[in-house]
Amino acid sequence: KDYLLLNDTRRMIYEYILDNPGTHFRDIVRELNISISTATWHLRILEKAGLIKKEKVGNKIVFYPTGMEKDDLIIVATLNNDRATKIVEYLLNVGEAHARKIARDLNMNVETVRYNLKKLENMGVVMSEERGNKIVYYVNPEIISSLSGLD
Repeated sequence: KDYLLLNDTRRMIYEYILDNPGTHFRDIVRELNISISTATWHLRILEKAGLIKKEKVGNKIVFYPTGMEKDDLIIVATLNNDRATKIVEYLLNVGEAHARKIARDLNMNVETVRYNLKKLENMGVVMSEERGNKIVYYVNPEIISSLSGLD
């Protein structure tokens, strides 16, 4: 398999995926400044060789190195979403907050915040607790250490 990485473009794509697991196709094309057809060709070769895998996460196909756990991939791919990342960073800073406060403080639409909170909660990144008539969200304490390793 090592001979496959002798091609400069293919090695560049592979290294980009190693450095950015959960990246999607358009990012690869844009960041590496290569054509769609070139990217498609080399990604197919890397996938057939078993060096990378692809997975549908949300409405995007993302690429990641073989051997990476699917759960880790989903967390990384979600955190590649700027809004989800901002929400997680916000909650890490303030500890906990309800959706309207998050939306107000981050200047986001409350429905966008709720949508992202639900995704993050389904993945176990964020947890919620009912308090009176409000639902308070906070980062799952069990994964805070693994999130800090993504920096």
